[in-house]
Order: sequence, then structure tokens, then C-alpha cells
Amino acid sequence: MVRGGSFAYLSMRPALEGMGAEFGARAYGRRGQKAARAMVEQIQAWHELARNRPEPTFAYWPTGTAPLHLSEGTAVLNKTNGLVMISWPTD
Repeated sequence: MVRGGSFAYLSMRPALEGMGAEFGARAYGRRGQKAARAMVEQIQAWHELARNRPEPTFAYWPTGTAPLHLSEGTAVLNKTNGLVMISWPTD
């Protein structure tokens, strides 16, 4: 997450009593606190909306090959040497 000349990144540490992991943000720069706050807002949105849902599927198809099929909700990113596809499960 970049804000002005500052940035924040995702950090993770073991949760208390060995109960999984805790996500947070580390930030640097004059506006680091603002960047960290924006990162934490994204973490909270993920927790509320996506954490316990099916995960997306990632695939890479080198140039000259063709994907088997494109399902609804598939993002295709054209890269220099192939295609990157990200599919989100539909509910």
C-alpha cells in the first residue's frame, strides 16, 4: 500500500496460544501511519467478506497454449510470455 512517499506491507505473526496467525501492517515514511491504516482496512475487509469462502484459482498458460475453458468470473492478464488467469468461485 503506497501513500505519498510512504508504504505499508502485510505482516503476519503467530496468534496467541498457537491459534493460527494474526495479520497486520508494517509501514515506513512520513505518512506511514496513513498507509498502515489503509492496509489494515483491506485486511479487515478480507476478514469480513472473504476469509471463510472458497479461494481463487490461479493458472498460467505459456504463449502458444490455450486455456481449457474460461469460467464466469475469470480475470485474464496478458503477459509477455503467456496468460495469467485468476478465477473466483461463484456462490
